[in-house]
Amino acid sequence: MLTRNRRHSLFQLLALASFVVLALIQMMPVLSNPTGLAIGHPNNDVWNHIWGYGFVAESLRSGTLPLHTDLMNWPYGGTLWFIDMFGAIITLPVNYISGPVAAYNAGLLIQWTLCGVGMYALAWRVTGSIAGAWAAGICYQSMPHLMGQAYNGISETVAAGWLPIALLGIRELFVNPTRRNAMLAGLALGLTALANWYY
Repeated sequence: MLTRNRRHSLFQLLALASFVVLALIQMMPVLSNPTGLAIGHPNNDVWNHIWGYGFVAESLRSGTLPLHTDLMNWPYGGTLWFIDMFGAIITLPVNYISGPVAAYNAGLLIQWTLCGVGMYALAWRVTGSIAGAWAAGICYQSMPHLMGQAYNGISETVAAGWLPIALLGIRELFVNPTRRNAMLAGLALGLTALANWYY
C-alpha cells in the first residue's frame, strides 16, 4: 500500500506527464515535420518570429549581440530588439542542431508545458488540492488566449507559465518573509518580464 507522500509524489509525476502530453497534443499539427512546419497561421507573425529565432542564433554564433542588423535601413543597418529574445535563447541548442523552425516549435512546447506546471504549483500551494491543482494546470495550459496567440504566431505571449510562478513566489514571500523568498520572488518576476514584456 502506498503511503500518502508516495501517492502525492506519484500524482505530481502523473500531472507533470499530463502537461507534457497536452503540450504534444497542442503541437500535433507539426509533429510530423517539426523542422519544416511551424505552429500558427503562416499569414500571421509566425515567420517573423522564426526569422527572429534565426537572427538571434546567427548573431550569437558570430560573436555579436543580436541588437543590430544590416538587413534594414540600408546601407547603415539599424537597431533591432527581437521581442522573443528569451524564447530564442532557451532554444539555442535546438536552433544550432535543427534550425529556427524547430527552435520556434520547441519554444512553444516548453512554454505550453510550463504553463501547466506553473499553474499546478500555484494552485496546489494555494488550495492544497492535488486534483484541483491538476485541473487548474490543464485549464490554464489550454486557455483560449494561449491557443489564439499560438495561432497568431506571437510566441512570446505563450510564455505565460512564468506568471503563476511569479505569483507563487510573491505568495511565499508574504506567507514567509525571508531574504531567500524575496530573492526567489524577484527572480520569478524578472523571468516573467524577460519572457514577455507584455506580462
